[in-house]
Amino acid sequence: MSNSLIDVAVVGTIGYAVGLPSVAALGLPRAGLDWDPTGYGASTWLLLAVGGVWYSLVFAVPLVLLGVVFALPT
Repeated sequence: MSNSLIDVAVVGTIGYAVGLPSVAALGLPRAGLDWDPTGYGASTWLLLAVGGVWYSLVFAVPLVLLGVVFALPT
């Protein structure tokens, strides 16, 4: 079970930290949803990076730690 938790945390972190900013910056404007009128400057990318770090700290890190604890021999 611990390996499954670690796998979910890693895939979720990569998907969220890389996939969501890519979709937001590349996909949404092509779909007609331009949510950044400043032209996707440095502040936009900083906001997306901070969101990815926040996700990692709140969700992925605790899942990995929980997986490591479950993997310890009892």
